[in-house]
Amino acid sequence: MRPSPCPETPGYDRDRSAVRRAADRRYRLDSSKISAELGFRPYIPFAQGLADTVDSYKRNRAWWAPLKKAADGTL
Repeated sequence: MRPSPCPETPGYDRDRSAVRRAADRRYRLDSSKISAELGFRPYIPFAQGLADTVDSYKRNRAWWAPLKKAADGTL
């Protein structure tokens, strides 16, 4: 059985989850190479893009709620 990522569910492995959290730092986005080599600059700052995305999901619940309900049987 695969360890659950959620402490409230059966099979949760606290030690394994702590290791995973530390490993996630390695997957952080780093745009320094594309910036240096190609001059890439984000059009929308990350914080603004994230806020816009969250806002969009809040405004469009009718779109994603049925998909979520179909996927996991909850709402």
